[in-house]
Amino acid sequence: MPKDTDKQPENEIFLLCTECAHKNEPERVYCHNCGVKLDRSKLPKPEETKNFEDPEEAKRRVNQMMNPHRGQSKRDVKILFQIIAFAAVLAAFVLFWLEPDNVPPAKSDTLPDRDAGELWTRAMDAKSAVSIMLTEFEINHHLGRVLKSTESAVPGIKFDRAFVRCQPGIITITCQRSVVDMPFYSSVSYHPVVKDGTFSPEVIGVRFGRLGIHPMAKIIGQLALDCVFKAFEKEGKHLSRLADVVVGEGTITFATKPQP
Repeated sequence: MPKDTDKQPENEIFLLCTECAHKNEPERVYCHNCGVKLDRSKLPKPEETKNFEDPEEAKRRVNQMMNPHRGQSKRDVKILFQIIAFAAVLAAFVLFWLEPDNVPPAKSDTLPDRDAGELWTRAMDAKSAVSIMLTEFEINHHLGRVLKSTESAVPGIKFDRAFVRCQPGIITITCQRSVVDMPFYSSVSYHPVVKDGTFSPEVIGVRFGRLGIHPMAKIIGQLALDCVFKAFEKEGKHLSRLADVVVGEGTITFATKPQP
């Protein structure tokens, strides 16, 4: 029993199923919805449709009917790549905000027995060659005194502190900043060497949180440490006096050249 009128919209050709009122393509013999044999006598005569039936559209409908899964693989691959891209962006965002390993406490009740800044000044002022070994704790205490928490030039971003971590052959300088009291970290790892009498640190790693970027993008990381470099601009002028730099586990040793 028909559930709808047999009237067809203008410029549209279909076979209306008398059982379920499903609109079928004119090429079908049986209803695509319920399987009942269609009354093809209700199709308009060829001379009635030749002025408005699009041959390309009819061909497309036939191809779709004969191969309904055509193009599905291509769509699946596209969706897969979209999922992978979204997952990569999400992972990068999470890694950016993760705290790096071995972050020292912001405050300590213990004071170092020596002042790193004073030891450095004495070594640089000495005429004879000297060697001094500084610990992470001594260096980070000195950084805490010299670099104060302050608002950055970017509204809403606050500079909290800077600290170093020493591993054999590698020293990592990290800046901690915060947005609405939510901390994030930018770090640059160096392999400090003195080559041909010149102190020449090599950038071997740049990270934001735990997100590593290619060392070739070192300018990005060094810009993030700009406040540290400015605070120690005076000390940086003495780097030409260094004869050797050795980084150990938790320590860094500086050896100076003798002065005339």
